[in-house]
Amino acid sequence: MTTPCEQLAAFVDGELSEEQARAFSEHLAGCADCQAALEDQVQASVAVRELGEARRQERRAPFQPSWARRRTRVLGLSAGVAAAAVIGLLALGTWRSSRQLPEDPLLLASAETRPLEGRLSYPGADRYRQLATMRGGTASMTGPDHRALAELEERGDFHGVATAYLLAGDFARAEAHLDRLPPSPGVDSDRAMAALGRGEPERALQLLDRALAAEPEGLRHHWNRGVVLRSMSLELAAAAEFQRVADKGEPGWGEEARRLAEGLRGGAEARRKSWQDMKAAGMALVLAGTPLPPAMVRRSPGMARLYLYHAVRAATSREQVLALLPLAESVDQVSGTRTASEYVQRISRADFARRAPLAETFRALLGDLQALSEAEKDAYLERVRRSGERDLLLGALLLLHAERKDLQELEALVQESGDPAWYQAPLAMARAREELAQGRAAQAERQLLEAIDACRRANLEYRCVTLQEQLSELYNKLDRRQEAAAPAREALEAARRIDDWYQEDQLVYNLMTSARLRHEHALARAWLDEHLQRAPGDCQRRAEYRFARAIIAVEALEVSSARREVQAARACDAAPTLFEIAVYADLLRLGATDDEVARAEERIRMLRADAALTRGERLFLEHMAGRILIERDRAGGQRLLREVIAGSEQARAIDIEARKAWSHSHHVLVMDAGRAGAFDVAITLLSAELERAAPEACLLAVAGQDERILFVARGARGELKGEYLGQRTRSLREEVPPVPAPLLAVLQGCDSVRVLAEPILQGRPGLLAPDRAWSYLVPRAGEARAPAVTPPHKRVVVSDVEPPASLGLPRLMPWSRAPRTGEVLLRGRSATPGAVLAEILDATQVEFHAHGLSRSGFSDASFLALSPEAGGRYALTAADLQGRSLRGAPLVLLAACHANGGAWRYHDVWSLPAAFIQAGARAVVAPTTQVPDVEVGAFFQELLERVDGGAAPAQALRETRAAWLQKGQARWVMDLVVFE
Repeated sequence: MTTPCEQLAAFVDGELSEEQARAFSEHLAGCADCQAALEDQVQASVAVRELGEARRQERRAPFQPSWARRRTRVLGLSAGVAAAAVIGLLALGTWRSSRQLPEDPLLLASAETRPLEGRLSYPGADRYRQLATMRGGTASMTGPDHRALAELEERGDFHGVATAYLLAGDFARAEAHLDRLPPSPGVDSDRAMAALGRGEPERALQLLDRALAAEPEGLRHHWNRGVVLRSMSLELAAAAEFQRVADKGEPGWGEEARRLAEGLRGGAEARRKSWQDMKAAGMALVLAGTPLPPAMVRRSPGMARLYLYHAVRAATSREQVLALLPLAESVDQVSGTRTASEYVQRISRADFARRAPLAETFRALLGDLQALSEAEKDAYLERVRRSGERDLLLGALLLLHAERKDLQELEALVQESGDPAWYQAPLAMARAREELAQGRAAQAERQLLEAIDACRRANLEYRCVTLQEQLSELYNKLDRRQEAAAPAREALEAARRIDDWYQEDQLVYNLMTSARLRHEHALARAWLDEHLQRAPGDCQRRAEYRFARAIIAVEALEVSSARREVQAARACDAAPTLFEIAVYADLLRLGATDDEVARAEERIRMLRADAALTRGERLFLEHMAGRILIERDRAGGQRLLREVIAGSEQARAIDIEARKAWSHSHHVLVMDAGRAGAFDVAITLLSAELERAAPEACLLAVAGQDERILFVARGARGELKGEYLGQRTRSLREEVPPVPAPLLAVLQGCDSVRVLAEPILQGRPGLLAPDRAWSYLVPRAGEARAPAVTPPHKRVVVSDVEPPASLGLPRLMPWSRAPRTGEVLLRGRSATPGAVLAEILDATQVEFHAHGLSRSGFSDASFLALSPEAGGRYALTAADLQGRSLRGAPLVLLAACHANGGAWRYHDVWSLPAAFIQAGARAVVAPTTQVPDVEVGAFFQELLERVDGGAAPAQALRETRAAWLQKGQARWVMDLVVFE
């Protein structure tokens, strides 16, 4: 008698009757042996089928499309995947062996609930059903039976298959099938739900933005965008999307959207009210002595401490001070210290005959900072200083934002305060601002990082949030956009926990700025929406919102959209900003009306009268004025831009805004010269901009922005030819056009070509053909000079690194070559960033065999993942090489994926190869894409042998690459780039 387990093969091949199949499916659900054997049986059946197919092909059978072939391949997937799919789908559905496809194979009409929060575009899938959310975990997802799914695939209904997988929570397979469909807004919306399910909300936003661009009123897309925004904790932006759906009154969906919008707004409003109530109660404590409610102290201990210290300074008698002791003890109980209580006790013993008048003024200033003129404020500080009331002087300096006037005095006051941990934050921020004003950005960063560490040890979350917000702002100011996001996200979570609505607002703005500067447009629009919805009635904020959306549209070369945003911004009579002028400067070069030009000029005049602008900001304003002017008055624009360059010459060393004004003004003049056909002038200007001498022969110069690009070539005999390409329809971020053929002809007689390129074009692979020897000249690297004394040969090899397991990186092949003379091998746990940096200072050759990472939120440029040090540091970044001098002028080989990845900056190049060159390396070879571990080591060894034989790095790369390509190997070698 046949046992049920013996029917497995017939079941997989579809040879059982309907009754037998139903019985076996019930048996399979509870039989571990059959479940374990199922995958092997599927593989065997598929193999038999494929063998039969191959033999039929040998007999030259006529072609049959996939939908016409006999179904023995289980879901049309690979064998292993098919087995897994069968197991999963059997667990989710019931078995039906009928070959007749039901009218509703996904059971959409009969389902009472939906397993997915998002809305799907497949016919019938968008019928409203309540969400089946279980409070003990995720909803149970009921999938279709696998034979119906197979029928859908055989018929080519990939959308149906994808929908089935989406409903079953198998998002990877869902997206694989959606990718087989023609593009459409509905498919993009479905793919967004798959991306969200795979933990990629930012990609989901990109897909939904594309769907909404095609169907701006598509309620399904707005709903799904709300779902994505909600998953990212962008509550108010999500609420706005759900409200848009609710307002249309769709049956079912409209009511659920209304509840979602109200709930999301309610959570944000509760935090806003808590913060406002705390502020009001704090001021009542300071001005009237009204005790703070205990619940507020527990909820916001940081703000409670802040207002307690204000109240002590505003108190005019011993009794008023001692009345604050219970609050001080409550605050200390939260922090586990006695600092607040001891402060109250100490001040209660002060001489109030001397202190009271000063305290009264302090209290008046807390109520209104404009109660005194600037001269009166200085006089008040001097009176407090003479009085000897040191705690009052500390509070007054911070309240009047005068902490940078005498940092040494502030440091002494903090140490004397009795609570130095609390006051370390404002001290560190004052130091950081002073360091930045002196052009010492690294020191400013260190001040904030050290203060954050100290604040965490002291468990002062309120202060930590403020410090992290300042660090994020600093990174944005320094164009370290990826790094700006991490502290801002962490601080935003903390600010929400402690109901610090003010810092929430600052951090949302920082995250919006970070995304915009990274040119992640969908993410930037999401943060913009959140920022606007936090104060939708604020005129200035509405204008900023529109201008930010305009600059995003300009970068995407959507000019008409940008103009609509600018027109909407003008509806708000807000004060002009530098950002607004920057929008005009970019937009008006793409064509302008007289009204737009007049408006820009008027706003520039208004901003010139703003006394609050720094020197660097004024220079940048004049740069933008020149940029606008040169499009209509070439001579006048040139003159103004040259004045900006001259005015920025000294300041650019310490002021990043001056540095940008200097660099951008050069760029505009370069493009102006190229457009006029003055190619020799363009090269001279580009050389000045990049601070690199341009070779007299065998040079390719490249400059550009957004829609325009300039190529200039100098041949082997110095002959010159250029081509200016303007008004392109694709941004340089999407595509760099090929070098025009006439310029390639000019370079034909060159054995090796040097490329002088602006920062955004620096390091692009494939600019010239792989059979040429060519290399990039790195900006601000100076001329290569041989060491005064030839250093002994020293090769440093970094291999077998052990990066943190949390990164999930696979092990690389172990280093197996025998050590050579003069070779230092850093491997395994000894290959830490600190050890590597110390060892390469006098090296003449350096090889890195490690993982390269990019766009991880850790750094704007790619970095190398090495073995961690005692403190946990494992990354070797471009920043680590700043200020270092590689005395041996080494050749550096970066055998790591994406090692050539750099930040998108217009004013400065920021990448690992450039950092090595600027530190003194004579050349760097780096890949732009992924590199296979089993091949890259051998390739670089061949390249090194050619260099050791006397070839220049660019020539060695050309010859090694040609040899590998001739053998049909390694297309990845096409993306290797040489820097000098």
